[in-house]
Amino acid sequence: MVADAASAAADKNKALAEEARPVFERLRKSLKNIQLYRHNTERYPEYIEPFAKAMQELLQRHNMISLKLDPVAYKLGQHVVFEDEGRETNLVYPLWQAGIRLLIFKNGITAEEILKFFLLCFGANEAERKNRGEDIITQLWKAELECIEYVVVEGFKVLPDEDLEEVEIEVEKVVAYLYRQLQSNSDDYLRFARINSEDLDMQLENVDQMRGNVIQGVTATPGDKARIQQMIGREEARHLSKMVVVLFQLLELDTSEDNFEDVAEAFVQLLDALLLSENFAAIQQIRERFHHSAQKTTLKQATRDLAQRCELRFVGRMGESQRVQAIGNILNAGIAKDADGVRNYLYALGVDAIPSLIDMLETLQLLPNRRLVCDVLAAVGGAYVDTFAQRLTHPSSNLVKDMIYVIDKVNPPNKFEIFATVLEHPNAILRLETLAVIGKSGGDECFDYIARVIKQHPDPQMRSQAARMLPNFPAEQGGGLLLSIIESDAFEKASDPEKKALFASVVMMHAPQTDQFLRDIFDQKSGMFAKKRVDDMKLLAVGGLEAAPSIPGLQMLAQVAQDQKRHSKDVCEAARAAAINVKAKLLGS
Repeated sequence: MVADAASAAADKNKALAEEARPVFERLRKSLKNIQLYRHNTERYPEYIEPFAKAMQELLQRHNMISLKLDPVAYKLGQHVVFEDEGRETNLVYPLWQAGIRLLIFKNGITAEEILKFFLLCFGANEAERKNRGEDIITQLWKAELECIEYVVVEGFKVLPDEDLEEVEIEVEKVVAYLYRQLQSNSDDYLRFARINSEDLDMQLENVDQMRGNVIQGVTATPGDKARIQQMIGREEARHLSKMVVVLFQLLELDTSEDNFEDVAEAFVQLLDALLLSENFAAIQQIRERFHHSAQKTTLKQATRDLAQRCELRFVGRMGESQRVQAIGNILNAGIAKDADGVRNYLYALGVDAIPSLIDMLETLQLLPNRRLVCDVLAAVGGAYVDTFAQRLTHPSSNLVKDMIYVIDKVNPPNKFEIFATVLEHPNAILRLETLAVIGKSGGDECFDYIARVIKQHPDPQMRSQAARMLPNFPAEQGGGLLLSIIESDAFEKASDPEKKALFASVVMMHAPQTDQFLRDIFDQKSGMFAKKRVDDMKLLAVGGLEAAPSIPGLQMLAQVAQDQKRHSKDVCEAARAAAINVKAKLLGS
Protein backbone atom coordinates (compact mmCIF):
# COMPACT_ATOMS: atom_id res chain seq x y z
CA MET A 1 0.00 0.00 0.00
CA VAL A 2 2.88 2.34 0.81
CA ALA A 3 4.49 1.40 -2.51
CA ASP A 4 1.25 2.23 -4.34
CA ALA A 5 1.11 5.64 -2.67
CA ALA A 6 4.74 6.34 -3.56
CA SER A 7 4.09 5.28 -7.14
CA ALA A 8 1.03 7.55 -7.37
CA ALA A 9 3.04 10.47 -6.00
CA ALA A 10 5.81 9.82 -8.52
CA ASP A 11 3.31 9.71 -11.37
CA LYS A 12 1.75 12.96 -10.15
CA ASN A 13 5.17 14.64 -10.00
CA LYS A 14 5.99 13.42 -13.49
CA ALA A 15 2.74 14.76 -14.94
CA LEU A 16 3.18 18.09 -13.15
CA ALA A 17 6.79 18.32 -14.34
CA GLU A 18 5.69 17.81 -17.95
CA GLU A 19 3.14 20.59 -17.48
CA ALA A 20 5.59 22.96 -15.79
CA ARG A 21 8.54 22.67 -18.22
CA PRO A 22 7.10 24.94 -20.93
CA VAL A 23 6.29 27.53 -18.25
CA PHE A 24 9.88 27.71 -17.06
CA GLU A 25 11.18 27.86 -20.61
CA ARG A 26 9.26 31.11 -20.82
CA LEU A 27 11.14 32.24 -17.72
CA ARG A 28 14.44 31.66 -19.53
CA LYS A 29 13.30 33.78 -22.46
CA SER A 30 11.92 36.51 -20.19
CA LEU A 31 15.14 36.89 -18.21
CA LYS A 32 17.21 36.72 -21.39
CA ASN A 33 15.29 39.73 -22.71
CA ILE A 34 15.88 41.56 -19.44
CA GLN A 35 19.59 40.88 -19.72
CA LEU A 36 19.69 42.02 -23.36
CA TYR A 37 17.78 45.22 -22.64
CA ARG A 38 18.85 45.73 -19.04
CA HIS A 39 18.86 49.51 -19.36
CA ASN A 40 15.23 49.63 -20.49
CA THR A 41 13.77 49.01 -17.03
CA GLU A 42 10.33 50.29 -17.97
CA ARG A 43 9.80 47.25 -20.20
CA TYR A 44 10.78 44.66 -17.58
CA PRO A 45 7.08 43.95 -16.76
CA GLU A 46 6.44 43.37 -20.47
CA TYR A 47 9.34 40.91 -20.71
CA ILE A 48 8.26 38.92 -17.64
CA GLU A 49 4.55 38.87 -18.55
CA PRO A 50 4.55 35.61 -20.65
CA PHE A 51 6.11 33.63 -17.80
CA ALA A 52 3.94 35.32 -15.15
CA LYS A 53 0.73 34.62 -17.04
CA ALA A 54 1.65 30.98 -17.66
CA MET A 55 2.65 30.51 -14.00
CA GLN A 56 -0.60 32.05 -12.77
CA GLU A 57 -2.62 29.67 -14.97
CA LEU A 58 -0.58 26.71 -13.73
CA LEU A 59 -1.09 27.69 -10.08
CA GLN A 60 -4.82 28.16 -10.60
CA ARG A 61 -4.94 24.48 -11.55
CA HIS A 62 -2.56 23.15 -8.86
CA ASN A 63 -2.68 25.83 -6.10
CA MET A 64 0.99 25.36 -5.16
CA ILE A 65 4.21 24.09 -6.74
CA SER A 66 7.26 23.09 -4.66
CA LEU A 67 10.54 22.81 -6.57
CA LYS A 68 13.67 21.12 -5.26
CA LEU A 69 16.95 22.78 -6.20
CA ASP A 70 20.29 21.22 -7.06
CA PRO A 71 23.24 23.16 -8.52
CA VAL A 72 21.91 23.10 -12.08
CA ALA A 73 18.21 22.31 -12.04
CA TYR A 74 14.73 22.81 -10.56
CA LYS A 75 13.04 19.48 -9.90
CA LEU A 76 9.64 18.06 -9.02
CA GLY A 77 10.53 14.88 -7.19
CA GLN A 78 13.21 13.35 -9.38
CA HIS A 79 11.91 14.97 -12.56
CA VAL A 80 13.77 17.96 -13.96
CA VAL A 81 11.53 20.96 -14.65
CA PHE A 82 14.21 23.42 -15.66
CA GLU A 83 17.94 22.98 -16.21
CA ASP A 84 20.57 25.69 -16.61
CA GLU A 85 24.29 24.94 -16.85
CA GLY A 86 25.29 28.37 -18.14
CA ARG A 87 27.86 30.44 -16.32
CA GLU A 88 26.32 33.87 -16.86
CA THR A 89 22.74 34.80 -15.91
CA ASN A 90 22.31 31.33 -14.44
CA LEU A 91 18.78 30.90 -13.09
CA VAL A 92 19.51 28.05 -10.67
CA TYR A 93 23.00 28.13 -9.19
CA PRO A 94 22.79 31.54 -7.44
CA LEU A 95 19.82 30.31 -5.42
CA TRP A 96 21.41 26.95 -4.65
CA GLN A 97 24.67 28.67 -3.67
CA ALA A 98 22.73 30.87 -1.22
CA GLY A 99 21.37 27.75 0.47
CA ILE A 100 17.88 27.64 -1.04
CA ARG A 101 16.84 24.03 -1.42
CA LEU A 102 13.08 24.41 -1.91
CA LEU A 103 11.33 27.08 -3.98
CA ILE A 104 7.57 27.31 -3.49
CA PHE A 105 5.17 29.21 -5.76
CA LYS A 106 1.62 29.75 -4.44
CA ASN A 107 -1.66 30.61 -6.15
CA GLY A 108 -2.31 34.37 -6.19
CA ILE A 109 1.18 35.30 -7.33
CA THR A 110 1.47 38.53 -9.33
CA ALA A 111 3.77 39.52 -12.16
CA GLU A 112 5.24 42.25 -9.95
CA GLU A 113 6.19 39.73 -7.25
CA ILE A 114 7.80 37.39 -9.80
CA LEU A 115 9.79 40.25 -11.30
CA LYS A 116 10.91 41.45 -7.87
CA PHE A 117 12.05 37.95 -6.88
CA PHE A 118 14.22 37.27 -9.91
CA LEU A 119 15.62 40.78 -10.07
CA LEU A 120 16.74 40.44 -6.47
CA CYS A 121 18.37 37.11 -7.30
CA PHE A 122 20.10 38.05 -10.53
CA GLY A 123 19.92 41.84 -10.85
CA ALA A 124 23.11 42.55 -8.91
CA ASN A 125 26.47 40.81 -8.95
CA GLU A 126 28.15 39.35 -5.91
CA ALA A 127 30.50 42.34 -5.50
CA GLU A 128 27.60 44.77 -5.33
CA ARG A 129 25.84 42.68 -2.71
CA LYS A 130 28.98 42.55 -0.60
CA ASN A 131 29.33 46.32 -0.84
CA ARG A 132 25.83 46.67 0.56
CA GLY A 133 26.56 44.08 3.21
CA GLU A 134 23.51 42.00 2.27
CA ASP A 135 23.27 38.58 0.65
CA ILE A 136 20.43 37.28 -1.51
CA ILE A 137 18.56 35.73 1.41
CA THR A 138 18.56 38.97 3.39
CA GLN A 139 17.26 40.91 0.43
CA LEU A 140 14.52 38.34 -0.18
CA TRP A 141 13.52 38.47 3.47
CA LYS A 142 13.23 42.27 3.34
CA ALA A 143 11.15 42.05 0.15
CA GLU A 144 8.30 40.36 2.11
CA LEU A 145 7.13 38.22 -0.78
CA GLU A 146 3.57 36.98 -0.33
CA CYS A 147 3.28 34.07 -2.74
CA ILE A 148 6.88 32.91 -3.12
CA GLU A 149 8.29 30.86 -0.25
CA TYR A 150 11.68 29.20 -0.02
CA VAL A 151 13.55 26.89 2.33
CA VAL A 152 17.15 27.78 3.16
CA VAL A 153 19.49 25.21 4.66
CA GLU A 154 22.93 26.46 5.61
CA GLY A 155 25.49 26.48 8.40
CA PHE A 156 25.61 22.78 9.35
CA LYS A 157 28.54 21.95 11.52
CA VAL A 158 30.44 18.84 10.46
CA LEU A 159 32.06 17.14 13.42
CA PRO A 160 35.51 15.53 13.04
CA ASP A 161 34.10 12.02 13.22
CA GLU A 162 31.48 12.66 10.52
CA ASP A 163 31.82 11.93 6.86
CA LEU A 164 31.11 14.87 4.55
CA GLU A 165 29.18 12.72 2.09
CA GLU A 166 26.98 11.33 4.87
CA VAL A 167 26.19 14.88 6.03
CA GLU A 168 25.19 15.83 2.49
CA ILE A 169 22.93 12.77 2.38
CA GLU A 170 21.29 13.79 5.67
CA VAL A 171 20.72 17.32 4.39
CA GLU A 172 19.06 15.84 1.33
CA LYS A 173 16.84 13.84 3.68
CA VAL A 174 15.79 17.08 5.41
CA VAL A 175 14.95 18.68 2.11
CA ALA A 176 13.09 15.58 0.91
CA TYR A 177 11.06 15.52 4.12
CA LEU A 178 10.19 19.20 3.77
CA TYR A 179 9.20 18.61 0.17
CA ARG A 180 6.87 15.73 1.07
CA GLN A 181 5.23 17.63 3.89
CA LEU A 182 4.58 20.64 1.68
CA GLN A 183 2.54 18.58 -0.78
CA SER A 184 -0.82 19.93 0.44
CA ASN A 185 -3.62 21.78 -1.35
CA SER A 186 -5.23 23.25 1.78
CA ASP A 187 -5.06 27.00 2.40
CA ASP A 188 -3.22 26.59 5.69
CA TYR A 189 -0.42 24.30 4.51
CA LEU A 190 2.18 26.56 6.15
CA ARG A 191 0.22 27.75 9.16
CA PHE A 192 1.31 24.98 11.53
CA ALA A 193 4.75 24.55 9.98
CA ARG A 194 7.44 23.71 12.52
CA ILE A 195 10.70 21.78 12.37
CA ASN A 196 11.03 18.90 14.81
CA SER A 197 14.31 17.03 15.09
CA GLU A 198 12.41 13.90 16.18
CA ASP A 199 10.52 13.93 12.91
CA LEU A 200 13.81 14.07 11.05
CA ASP A 201 15.49 11.51 13.28
CA MET A 202 18.71 13.53 13.38
CA GLN A 203 20.38 16.39 15.28
CA LEU A 204 20.55 19.78 13.57
CA GLU A 205 23.17 22.13 14.91
CA ASN A 206 23.80 25.81 14.12
CA VAL A 207 21.01 26.14 11.58
CA ASP A 208 21.19 29.83 10.69
CA GLN A 209 18.05 30.17 8.56
CA MET A 210 15.17 28.00 7.51
CA ARG A 211 11.99 29.19 5.84
CA GLY A 212 9.09 27.22 4.41
CA ASN A 213 9.25 24.94 7.41
CA VAL A 214 7.51 21.63 8.03
CA ILE A 215 3.95 20.71 8.86
CA GLN A 216 4.12 18.75 12.08
CA GLY A 217 0.54 17.54 12.32
CA VAL A 218 -2.08 16.30 9.87
CA THR A 219 -4.03 19.27 8.55
CA ALA A 220 -7.70 19.20 7.67
CA THR A 221 -8.48 18.53 4.05
CA PRO A 222 -10.80 20.86 2.10
CA GLY A 223 -13.47 18.18 2.34
CA ASP A 224 -13.11 18.07 6.13
CA LYS A 225 -13.40 21.83 6.32
CA ALA A 226 -16.50 21.85 4.13
CA ARG A 227 -18.20 19.18 6.27
CA ILE A 228 -17.39 21.03 9.48
CA GLN A 229 -18.68 24.27 8.01
CA GLN A 230 -21.92 22.57 6.98
CA MET A 231 -22.31 21.11 10.47
CA ILE A 232 -21.78 24.53 12.04
CA GLY A 233 -24.29 26.08 9.62
CA ARG A 234 -26.92 23.45 10.38
CA GLU A 235 -26.38 23.87 14.11
CA GLU A 236 -26.71 27.66 13.89
CA ALA A 237 -29.88 27.35 11.79
CA ARG A 238 -31.37 24.94 14.34
CA HIS A 239 -30.61 27.29 17.21
CA LEU A 240 -32.09 30.27 15.34
CA SER A 241 -35.27 28.29 14.58
CA LYS A 242 -35.64 27.41 18.25
CA MET A 243 -35.09 31.03 19.22
CA VAL A 244 -37.82 32.19 16.83
CA VAL A 245 -40.29 29.66 18.25
CA VAL A 246 -39.45 30.60 21.84
CA LEU A 247 -39.76 34.34 21.20
CA PHE A 248 -43.16 34.02 19.52
CA GLN A 249 -44.42 31.78 22.31
CA LEU A 250 -43.26 34.42 24.76
CA LEU A 251 -44.91 37.17 22.69
CA GLU A 252 -48.25 35.37 22.45
CA LEU A 253 -48.46 33.83 25.92
CA ASP A 254 -46.53 35.94 28.40
CA THR A 255 -45.99 39.46 27.06
CA SER A 256 -47.48 42.52 28.71
CA GLU A 257 -46.71 46.20 28.79
CA ASP A 258 -44.25 45.52 31.57
CA ASN A 259 -41.93 43.28 29.56
CA PHE A 260 -42.82 44.43 26.02
CA GLU A 261 -39.58 46.42 25.57
CA ASP A 262 -37.47 43.39 26.50
CA VAL A 263 -39.32 41.10 24.09
CA ALA A 264 -39.21 43.66 21.24
CA GLU A 265 -35.48 44.19 21.79
CA ALA A 266 -34.93 40.41 21.72
CA PHE A 267 -36.51 40.32 18.26
CA VAL A 268 -34.16 43.11 17.14
CA GLN A 269 -31.17 41.11 18.37
CA LEU A 270 -32.51 38.12 16.43
CA LEU A 271 -32.73 40.37 13.35
CA ASP A 272 -29.04 41.26 13.68
CA ALA A 273 -28.10 37.59 14.02
CA LEU A 274 -30.06 36.71 10.88
CA LEU A 275 -28.48 39.59 8.97
CA LEU A 276 -25.03 38.40 10.03
CA SER A 277 -25.79 34.95 8.64
CA GLU A 278 -27.48 36.47 5.53
CA ASN A 279 -30.65 34.51 6.32
CA PHE A 280 -33.18 36.77 4.58
CA ALA A 281 -35.72 33.97 4.17
CA ALA A 282 -35.98 33.66 7.98
CA ILE A 283 -36.47 37.43 8.32
CA GLN A 284 -39.35 37.26 5.84
CA GLN A 285 -40.86 34.34 7.77
CA ILE A 286 -40.69 36.34 11.01
CA ARG A 287 -42.55 39.23 9.38
CA GLU A 288 -45.22 36.83 8.16
CA ARG A 289 -45.47 35.28 11.63
CA PHE A 290 -45.94 38.74 13.15
CA HIS A 291 -48.83 39.36 10.77
CA HIS A 292 -50.31 35.95 11.61
CA SER A 293 -50.09 36.61 15.37
CA ALA A 294 -51.76 40.00 14.97
CA GLN A 295 -54.70 38.28 13.20
CA LYS A 296 -55.11 35.33 15.62
CA THR A 297 -58.65 35.36 16.99
CA THR A 298 -57.66 33.06 19.87
CA LEU A 299 -55.43 35.76 21.34
CA LYS A 300 -56.63 38.65 23.46
CA GLN A 301 -56.95 41.98 21.68
CA ALA A 302 -54.25 43.46 23.91
CA THR A 303 -51.86 40.67 22.89
CA ARG A 304 -52.66 41.18 19.18
CA ASP A 305 -51.98 44.88 19.58
CA LEU A 306 -48.62 44.11 21.20
CA ALA A 307 -47.75 41.76 18.31
CA GLN A 308 -48.59 44.52 15.84
CA ARG A 309 -46.45 47.03 17.73
CA CYS A 310 -43.61 44.55 17.88
CA GLU A 311 -43.84 44.07 14.09
CA LEU A 312 -43.69 47.84 13.54
CA ARG A 313 -40.64 48.05 15.82
CA PHE A 314 -39.00 45.13 13.97
CA VAL A 315 -39.59 46.59 10.49
CA GLY A 316 -38.54 50.06 11.68
CA ARG A 317 -35.23 48.70 12.93
CA MET A 318 -34.78 46.85 9.62
CA GLY A 319 -34.64 50.24 7.90
CA GLU A 320 -32.11 51.91 10.19
CA SER A 321 -29.11 53.25 8.30
CA GLN A 322 -26.53 50.90 9.87
CA ARG A 323 -28.57 47.84 8.88
CA VAL A 324 -29.18 49.14 5.36
CA GLN A 325 -25.44 49.69 5.06
CA ALA A 326 -24.89 46.14 6.32
CA ILE A 327 -27.00 44.99 3.36
CA GLY A 328 -24.70 47.09 1.17
CA ASN A 329 -21.64 45.31 2.59
CA ILE A 330 -23.26 41.96 1.81
CA LEU A 331 -24.01 43.05 -1.76
CA ASN A 332 -20.46 44.31 -2.24
CA ALA A 333 -19.06 40.93 -1.17
CA GLY A 334 -20.48 39.22 -4.27
CA ILE A 335 -23.61 38.55 -6.30
CA ALA A 336 -26.56 38.19 -3.92
CA LYS A 337 -27.07 34.50 -3.09
CA ASP A 338 -30.72 35.08 -2.16
CA ALA A 339 -31.73 37.91 -4.48
CA ASP A 340 -35.46 37.45 -3.77
CA GLY A 341 -34.82 37.53 -0.02
CA VAL A 342 -32.82 40.77 -0.29
CA ARG A 343 -35.50 42.27 -2.54
CA ASN A 344 -38.29 41.39 -0.07
CA TYR A 345 -36.25 42.84 2.80
CA LEU A 346 -35.65 46.15 1.03
CA TYR A 347 -39.21 46.36 -0.27
CA ALA A 348 -40.54 45.98 3.29
CA LEU A 349 -38.71 49.13 4.34
CA GLY A 350 -41.13 51.31 2.38
CA VAL A 351 -40.77 54.89 1.19
CA ASP A 352 -39.13 56.12 4.40
CA ALA A 353 -35.98 54.19 3.51
CA ILE A 354 -35.56 55.71 0.00
CA PRO A 355 -32.78 58.14 1.05
CA SER A 356 -30.91 55.36 2.86
CA LEU A 357 -31.29 53.03 -0.12
CA ILE A 358 -29.91 55.67 -2.48
CA ASP A 359 -26.95 56.27 -0.16
CA MET A 360 -26.34 52.52 -0.03
CA LEU A 361 -26.68 52.28 -3.81
CA GLU A 362 -23.87 54.80 -4.19
CA THR A 363 -21.45 52.37 -2.48
CA LEU A 364 -22.32 49.29 -4.57
CA GLN A 365 -19.92 48.04 -7.24
CA LEU A 366 -21.60 45.00 -8.85
CA LEU A 367 -24.11 45.82 -11.58
CA PRO A 368 -26.60 42.96 -10.84
CA ASN A 369 -26.83 44.07 -7.23
CA ARG A 370 -27.23 47.72 -8.26
CA ARG A 371 -30.09 46.69 -10.55
CA LEU A 372 -31.71 44.78 -7.68
CA VAL A 373 -31.75 47.89 -5.48
CA CYS A 374 -32.92 50.06 -8.41
CA ASP A 375 -35.86 47.73 -9.02
CA VAL A 376 -36.89 48.12 -5.38
CA LEU A 377 -36.59 51.91 -5.60
CA ALA A 378 -38.74 51.95 -8.74
CA ALA A 379 -41.36 49.75 -7.04
CA VAL A 380 -41.70 51.82 -3.86
CA GLY A 381 -40.80 55.29 -5.19
CA GLY A 382 -43.38 55.92 -7.90
CA ALA A 383 -44.54 59.08 -6.10
CA TYR A 384 -41.00 60.27 -5.33
CA VAL A 385 -39.56 60.90 -8.78
CA ASP A 386 -38.36 64.33 -7.66
CA THR A 387 -36.14 62.64 -5.06
CA PHE A 388 -34.49 60.59 -7.80
CA ALA A 389 -34.26 63.59 -10.13
CA GLN A 390 -32.32 65.57 -7.51
CA ARG A 391 -29.52 62.98 -7.71
CA LEU A 392 -29.04 63.45 -11.48
CA THR A 393 -26.47 66.16 -10.77
CA HIS A 394 -24.42 63.85 -8.55
CA PRO A 395 -20.74 63.55 -9.57
CA SER A 396 -20.89 59.72 -9.51
CA SER A 397 -21.70 58.51 -13.03
CA ASN A 398 -22.89 55.13 -11.72
CA LEU A 399 -25.43 56.74 -9.40
CA VAL A 400 -26.71 59.03 -12.17
CA LYS A 401 -27.13 56.02 -14.48
CA ASP A 402 -29.01 54.20 -11.72
CA MET A 403 -31.35 57.16 -11.20
CA ILE A 404 -32.01 57.32 -14.96
CA TYR A 405 -32.83 53.59 -14.85
CA VAL A 406 -35.22 54.08 -11.91
CA ILE A 407 -36.96 57.10 -13.47
CA ASP A 408 -37.26 55.26 -16.79
CA LYS A 409 -38.88 52.32 -14.99
CA VAL A 410 -41.28 54.56 -13.06
CA ASN A 411 -42.02 56.30 -16.40
CA PRO A 412 -43.47 59.65 -15.25
CA PRO A 413 -45.12 61.90 -17.88
CA ASN A 414 -42.17 64.35 -17.80
CA LYS A 415 -39.52 61.62 -18.03
CA PHE A 416 -37.60 63.07 -20.97
CA GLU A 417 -37.76 66.57 -19.53
CA ILE A 418 -36.01 65.16 -16.45
CA PHE A 419 -33.46 63.29 -18.58
CA ALA A 420 -32.67 66.47 -20.50
CA THR A 421 -31.14 67.97 -17.35
CA VAL A 422 -28.32 65.40 -17.61
CA LEU A 423 -27.32 66.87 -20.98
CA GLU A 424 -25.51 69.58 -19.02
CA HIS A 425 -23.73 67.16 -16.64
CA PRO A 426 -19.92 67.65 -16.39
CA ASN A 427 -19.34 63.98 -17.29
CA ALA A 428 -19.14 63.73 -21.10
CA ILE A 429 -19.93 59.99 -21.19
CA LEU A 430 -23.10 60.55 -19.16
CA ARG A 431 -24.18 63.30 -21.53
CA LEU A 432 -23.67 61.07 -24.56
CA GLU A 433 -25.46 58.07 -23.04
CA THR A 434 -28.40 60.17 -21.90
CA LEU A 435 -28.68 61.77 -25.34
CA ALA A 436 -28.83 58.25 -26.81
CA VAL A 437 -31.66 57.34 -24.41
CA ILE A 438 -33.59 60.45 -25.45
CA GLY A 439 -32.89 59.93 -29.16
CA LYS A 440 -34.11 56.32 -29.24
CA SER A 441 -37.69 57.30 -28.30
CA GLY A 442 -38.52 58.93 -31.65
CA GLY A 443 -41.18 61.23 -30.17
CA ASP A 444 -41.82 64.89 -30.98
CA GLU A 445 -40.68 66.08 -27.54
CA CYS A 446 -37.39 64.21 -27.89
CA PHE A 447 -36.86 65.54 -31.41
CA ASP A 448 -36.84 69.05 -30.00
CA TYR A 449 -34.05 68.11 -27.56
CA ILE A 450 -32.03 66.42 -30.34
CA ALA A 451 -32.48 69.39 -32.68
CA ARG A 452 -31.43 71.82 -29.96
CA VAL A 453 -28.24 69.84 -29.29
CA ILE A 454 -27.26 69.42 -32.94
CA LYS A 455 -27.77 73.13 -33.61
CA GLN A 456 -26.56 74.79 -30.43
CA HIS A 457 -24.42 72.50 -28.25
CA PRO A 458 -20.75 73.59 -28.07
CA ASP A 459 -19.40 70.00 -27.81
CA PRO A 460 -18.74 68.36 -31.23
CA GLN A 461 -19.16 64.91 -29.67
CA MET A 462 -22.66 65.81 -28.51
CA ARG A 463 -23.56 67.18 -31.94
CA SER A 464 -22.25 63.99 -33.59
CA GLN A 465 -24.23 61.82 -31.18
CA ALA A 466 -27.37 63.87 -31.88
CA ALA A 467 -26.83 63.38 -35.62
CA ARG A 468 -26.67 59.60 -35.13
CA MET A 469 -30.06 59.70 -33.37
CA LEU A 470 -31.92 61.47 -36.21
CA PRO A 471 -32.66 58.23 -38.20
CA ASN A 472 -34.89 57.20 -35.26
CA PHE A 473 -37.32 60.01 -36.12
CA PRO A 474 -39.71 60.40 -39.11
CA ALA A 475 -37.94 61.17 -42.39
CA GLU A 476 -39.58 64.56 -42.83
CA GLN A 477 -38.19 65.63 -39.45
CA GLY A 478 -34.79 63.91 -39.29
CA GLY A 479 -33.98 64.06 -42.99
CA GLY A 480 -34.90 67.71 -43.34
CA LEU A 481 -32.81 68.71 -40.34
CA LEU A 482 -29.80 66.73 -41.60
CA LEU A 483 -29.85 68.27 -45.06
CA SER A 484 -30.32 71.79 -43.73
CA ILE A 485 -27.22 71.39 -41.52
CA ILE A 486 -25.07 69.91 -44.32
CA GLU A 487 -26.10 72.66 -46.71
CA SER A 488 -25.48 75.44 -44.19
CA ASP A 489 -22.31 77.53 -43.97
CA ALA A 490 -21.56 76.09 -40.51
CA PHE A 491 -20.96 72.64 -42.04
CA GLU A 492 -17.60 73.70 -43.47
CA LYS A 493 -16.38 74.58 -39.95
CA ALA A 494 -17.47 71.25 -38.45
CA SER A 495 -14.87 68.64 -37.46
CA ASP A 496 -14.29 65.54 -39.63
CA PRO A 497 -15.94 63.13 -37.13
CA GLU A 498 -18.99 65.37 -37.02
CA LYS A 499 -19.21 65.49 -40.82
CA LYS A 500 -18.88 61.70 -41.02
CA ALA A 501 -21.63 61.25 -38.42
CA LEU A 502 -23.95 63.54 -40.41
CA PHE A 503 -23.39 61.66 -43.67
CA ALA A 504 -23.78 58.26 -41.96
CA SER A 505 -27.17 59.44 -40.68
CA VAL A 506 -28.12 60.67 -44.16
CA VAL A 507 -27.50 57.17 -45.52
CA MET A 508 -29.39 55.53 -42.64
CA MET A 509 -32.50 57.72 -43.15
CA HIS A 510 -33.47 55.81 -46.35
CA ALA A 511 -35.78 58.67 -47.25
CA PRO A 512 -36.45 59.95 -50.80
CA GLN A 513 -34.90 63.36 -50.17
CA THR A 514 -31.73 61.94 -48.54
CA ASP A 515 -31.25 59.31 -51.27
CA GLN A 516 -31.65 61.99 -53.92
CA PHE A 517 -29.16 64.16 -52.04
CA LEU A 518 -26.53 61.39 -52.25
CA ARG A 519 -27.16 60.87 -55.97
CA ASP A 520 -26.83 64.60 -56.61
CA ILE A 521 -23.45 64.61 -54.86
CA PHE A 522 -22.13 61.77 -57.03
CA ASP A 523 -23.56 63.37 -60.20
CA GLN A 524 -21.43 66.48 -59.71
CA LYS A 525 -18.32 66.92 -61.81
CA SER A 526 -15.11 68.35 -60.40
CA GLY A 527 -14.46 71.79 -61.82
CA MET A 528 -11.28 73.76 -61.81
CA PHE A 529 -12.25 75.87 -58.81
CA ALA A 530 -14.59 73.58 -56.85
CA LYS A 531 -12.69 70.31 -57.28
CA LYS A 532 -11.56 69.96 -53.67
CA ARG A 533 -14.97 70.72 -52.18
CA VAL A 534 -16.77 68.35 -54.58
CA ASP A 535 -14.29 65.55 -53.92
CA ASP A 536 -14.55 66.10 -50.17
CA MET A 537 -18.34 65.79 -50.32
CA LYS A 538 -18.07 62.63 -52.43
CA LEU A 539 -15.59 61.09 -49.98
CA LEU A 540 -17.94 61.90 -47.10
CA ALA A 541 -20.80 60.26 -48.98
CA VAL A 542 -18.63 57.18 -49.61
CA GLY A 543 -17.82 57.05 -45.90
CA GLY A 544 -21.51 57.30 -45.01
CA LEU A 545 -22.40 54.42 -47.35
CA GLU A 546 -19.63 52.32 -45.78
CA ALA A 547 -20.77 53.11 -42.24
CA ALA A 548 -24.36 52.00 -42.98
CA PRO A 549 -24.05 48.84 -45.15
CA SER A 550 -26.96 48.01 -47.47
CA ILE A 551 -27.54 46.44 -50.88
CA PRO A 552 -28.53 49.77 -52.55
CA GLY A 553 -25.51 51.41 -50.97
CA LEU A 554 -23.22 48.66 -52.29
CA GLN A 555 -24.63 49.17 -55.80
CA MET A 556 -24.07 52.91 -55.59
CA LEU A 557 -20.45 52.39 -54.42
CA ALA A 558 -19.81 49.98 -57.28
CA GLN A 559 -21.09 52.51 -59.81
CA VAL A 560 -18.89 55.25 -58.36
CA ALA A 561 -15.81 53.01 -58.34
CA GLN A 562 -16.26 52.20 -62.05
CA ASP A 563 -17.02 55.75 -63.28
CA GLN A 564 -13.49 57.14 -63.58
CA LYS A 565 -14.55 59.88 -66.01
CA ARG A 566 -16.90 61.54 -63.58
CA HIS A 567 -14.93 60.95 -60.36
CA SER A 568 -11.33 61.56 -59.36
CA LYS A 569 -8.88 58.75 -58.75
CA ASP A 570 -9.08 59.22 -54.95
CA VAL A 571 -12.88 58.99 -54.95
CA CYS A 572 -12.85 55.85 -57.13
CA GLU A 573 -10.28 54.11 -54.94
CA ALA A 574 -12.17 55.07 -51.76
CA ALA A 575 -15.44 53.78 -53.26
CA ARG A 576 -13.76 50.51 -54.30
CA ALA A 577 -12.34 49.92 -50.82
CA ALA A 578 -15.68 50.82 -49.20
CA ALA A 579 -17.54 48.45 -51.52
CA ILE A 580 -15.25 45.58 -50.47
CA ASN A 581 -15.87 46.32 -46.78
CA VAL A 582 -19.64 46.67 -47.24
CA LYS A 583 -19.81 43.38 -49.13
CA ALA A 584 -17.86 41.63 -46.38
CA LYS A 585 -20.20 43.04 -43.71
CA LEU A 586 -23.31 42.03 -45.63
CA LEU A 587 -21.95 38.49 -46.06
CA GLY A 588 -21.05 38.36 -42.37
CA SER A 589 -17.35 37.76 -42.97
